[in-house]
Parts: sequence; structure tokens; C-alpha cells
Amino acid sequence: MESSEKTKNKYWDEWTRYAEFMGVDPYLSEDTTTFTRAIRSISGFAGRVKTGFFGYSREVGSSTVRTALTAVGQKISMDRGYNPLKLNGSDKYLYPLQRMLEGFRKWDAPTNKKLPVEVDVVNLLCAGGQTKHASTKDAVLGDWSLIAFYYLLRVGEYTEKGTRADSKQTVAFRMRDVTFFGFDKNKSLRQLPRNASDEEIMNAAGATLRLSNQKNGWKNVCIFQFSNGDDITCPTRALGRRYIHIRNHTKEESTKLSAYFVNGVEYHLRDSDVRAGLKFAAAELRYPERASEM
Repeated sequence: MESSEKTKNKYWDEWTRYAEFMGVDPYLSEDTTTFTRAIRSISGFAGRVKTGFFGYSREVGSSTVRTALTAVGQKISMDRGYNPLKLNGSDKYLYPLQRMLEGFRKWDAPTNKKLPVEVDVVNLLCAGGQTKHASTKDAVLGDWSLIAFYYLLRVGEYTEKGTRADSKQTVAFRMRDVTFFGFDKNKSLRQLPRNASDEEIMNAAGATLRLSNQKNGWKNVCIFQFSNGDDITCPTRALGRRYIHIRNHTKEESTKLSAYFVNGVEYHLRDSDVRAGLKFAAAELRYPERASEM
């Protein structure tokens, strides 16, 4: 993936600058670099990664250090045909590097227990977005929080990408990716036509979202959810509200489902909106206090 390549290139660039500073060959060739000097150099680089020297001056986990070492070793292996960080004929790091990584794991900060977001959080946001004084953005946030919960979506699949996420391969859902279903007179589930009325959509028995290019899904596979029968906190009806809202403003099937319109102006739900909303709802439901009681 492009993002993985960017990470590898980032660590290789950092390593080459560090190697130049230390006066060693970045490829750690046996012809130019002794074993002791190579180990000391790569260990020093790993220590800088661990302390956040190459990042935001915040200590990182040992897994990040391992990622940096892997990037360096793979780059050398691709360019020169050997990996000086690994034992000959083995996938294991050289013994001094193994000991260093074991020490870094012990150095890692303890894992903080996190409470999972339960349905009460998204129900609160969804119901709040349908109140009399809620804004259009509140309604969008509430509906999508609920939809994402039931459809097991990642935030990048239903929100507008930020400028730093342009390289991600995930494609956000569009109008053409939604299909609604209803029961016919024989109680068989049938696809509703694209021009189904608002009433038909809001009374649909279920709906699918098509995964066009999502990271963890097969291409063009559809995720289906039945209506749970609730007037407000139902994933099918929440999706219907978003679909109808967009359809009332544009007929373009490529329009992202993150879109919403205020006074004719198009806006998009962003990941920062979702994070802020979930934190607000969690605070209202006393999640911080519940976490401290674990």
C-alpha cells in the first residue's frame, strides 16, 4: 500500500541522515563497517526512534521501533541483496538487537484500558440529531454515528478525507453504493427502485452499503442490515434520512454520503466532527467515570 511505502521511505531517509551524522555506510556493508560499529549505529538510531526524536518528541512503542528497523533492513535487502540486521538464514534480528527490543518492550507504557463505544452512545447522538432545535450537521453526525456502529464502518468510509489522508485507498460511500429493500406481497425481500418514494425508503425492511474499495473488505461486496423497527435509532432509517436529504439537493449518483446541504451550500461530515461527537456523548453518559471503576 502507498501509506506503507511512505512509512518505509520516511524511516529510510531518517536512517541515512543519522548514518551520515555517525559517519557510517547506511548499507552497513561488512567491507566498510565493523560489526560493533554497525550494531552501535543501528541501536542508536532505534533509541532515537523510541524517544520520538524523528517524530513529535513523544515516546513511541517498541512496535514502532521494530517497524523502523524493518524498513531499514528491507531497503538494504532490496538494494544490495542482504539484510545486515538479521541473522544469516533467519528472520530473527541479530542478538544485540533482540535484547534491545526486549528491553524496549519492558520500557513501553502500560496499556490503558478503554471502554468500547456501546449502542447507548450512538443512540444518544442519533436521537439528539432529530430533536426540534438540532442543526442539519447534528442530524448528519447522529445518523452516521448510528449507521457506522451497525455496519461496522471505519471513520474514513463515511466522512470526508482530510488533507493528510489523500494517499489512503479507502473510497468513501457514494449515493450509488446504497440499495434499499422491501417486502413484496408474498413477503419476499425485493430491491426497491432507485426512484422509490421517500415513504418507501423510510419504511424499507433493510439496506445495503456496497464496499467499492474498502481496506478490510472484498471489492464490491455489500453489507446488509435489517431495520430494527425503531422510528429514530434504526440504521436503515438513519441511512434513509441521509439518502433522501442528499437526493433532495442533487441527482448525482457519485455524491458522497458524507454530504449535507445548508441553504443550498454543500458541506461534508469530517472525522473530527465524529470524534468530537462521540466524546461529547460518552461524557454525557459518564463513560470516564465508568472507565475509572474498571
